[in-house]
Amino acid sequence: MIRLTSEPILLDDLVRAAGDPASGALVLFVGTTRDHNQGRRVERLEYEAYPGMAEREMEKIAEEARRRWPLQKVVIVHRTGVVPVGSASVAIAVSSAHRADAFEAARFAIDRLKEVVPIWKKEFFEGGEVWIGDQCCGVGAWSDADHAHGASREHAERVRADGAEPGTHRHASELARPHDQAPAGAPAAKRS
Repeated sequence: MIRLTSEPILLDDLVRAAGDPASGALVLFVGTTRDHNQGRRVERLEYEAYPGMAEREMEKIAEEARRRWPLQKVVIVHRTGVVPVGSASVAIAVSSAHRADAFEAARFAIDRLKEVVPIWKKEFFEGGEVWIGDQCCGVGAWSDADHAHGASREHAERVRADGAEPGTHRHASELARPHDQAPAGAPAAKRS
């Protein structure tokens, strides 16, 4: 199961979809809307995605995870639209014969999703709203990949491999669709 949905993510459905009699482990990652960010009280998030392309990229992530680790199933679901505080915005379930493979594959899947899937997040907080740049490091549209939330040097080098200038990474909208099709008000992609 690979999909975008405007409906709440039902975790029991993901666990059932990822379950397999050959599995000795099932890892479930759930990303939720927290009530604060950068000293502001968050009221809700809203997600926009590029349908079709987002699912294709999510499927590529699942295929790559299955190629790297001996997995039974990979399930990836991401919300679109309004996601209230405390609700799931993304969930990934991975099953494997052994827990180490399932944990590693789940970590890979969420990290890669945030790097390449064309999904945009708008944060609504007391007194305003702001597009939260790319999904990669969870900060503004353009961030120093070496320092954003403790990103590793290895991560920064992977980000630079996409052609972005050193110390920066591309906004998902630049990778996903023509610049003029990014969500209204979303941070503009930096041009080299």
